[in-house]
Amino acid sequence: MFVIGLVSGVLGVVIRNVSHPALGLSITAAVAGLIVLVVGLYAQMISATREQRVLIVTGMICAFVGVALGVAHGAFA
Repeated sequence: MFVIGLVSGVLGVVIRNVSHPALGLSITAAVAGLIVLVVGLYAQMISATREQRVLIVTGMICAFVGVALGVAHGAFA
């Protein structure tokens, strides 16, 4: 989950810095980010240790960045 959130965040940053990003990148970043956010909320409830929660929240923050930038560049429009 952390890795997919990181990928979503990186795709969001790439979308932000490229002059004419492909629509597929925006959709991929937004969908991957949404999946990580939903699964991450459930994982927070069942996590047992502080270290797990730190990784989950870090992945969710990266995923949120990917979702926000993906939607801002037309992912679901």
